[in-house]
Amino acid sequence: MRSCSIPEDGSASLLVGVSGGSDSMALCMLLHEWAARTSSKLHAVTVDHGLRREASLEAAQVHEWLSRRQIEHSIMRIEWPVHIPKNSQNARKFRYALLSSAAKEHKVGHILTAHHLEDQIETFWINVAHLSNLFGMAGIPRTRVLESLPEVMVARPLLETVKEDLKNICGWFQQNWIEDPSNEKTSLGHQRGRIRKALKEIYHLVPPSHFLLLLKTTSEARQEIEAQVQSFLDVHTKFQ
Repeated sequence: MRSCSIPEDGSASLLVGVSGGSDSMALCMLLHEWAARTSSKLHAVTVDHGLRREASLEAAQVHEWLSRRQIEHSIMRIEWPVHIPKNSQNARKFRYALLSSAAKEHKVGHILTAHHLEDQIETFWINVAHLSNLFGMAGIPRTRVLESLPEVMVARPLLETVKEDLKNICGWFQQNWIEDPSNEKTSLGHQRGRIRKALKEIYHLVPPSHFLLLLKTTSEARQEIEAQVQSFLDVHTKFQ
């Protein structure tokens, strides 16, 4: 949590997105334990994207699991306008809009998501496929300011954690999870799914942990460039 600049003095107020998958359930379990230890506040949110018929039942299942552990939890549903295509890209925009709304309602300082190392590697290769520059190849940032709510920080504390470890964490907490069938889609319309399938073969030769050094190097290079740009602006720009 220190790597995400989240205070441990009891002043932290956190919101965690929980889909019900092993990644987010593991993060929620860890945060629940951390919040109890540091006297911090935690609220979990599940967004029902309305893209699958099972989504509402899955959200209700997550609510039951978290309620048993006395974790504050709410379900938010995307109300799709008729003129907006129902796809993952638009769902992401609506999801962050709802999380922003929840962050404002619950007066939290951080929104935490369960992106892990394999997500980071997939994002790297997607950006390579799109001929991205260094900034894109630096992958998912550990923290960023929420555009619609600048006083809130989005944090991803699991970016150096492999997915298998998150499943093991769920096992340690004796917590079930929901398998999302969309994770296995590899059609032409799901580039991430096709890259994920290809990486499964690569991981037999090069495990995900071996990608860490490359990702750290590109991330550090991006941070250095950003720092130099900010330093230049501080010296050479003035606002009336």
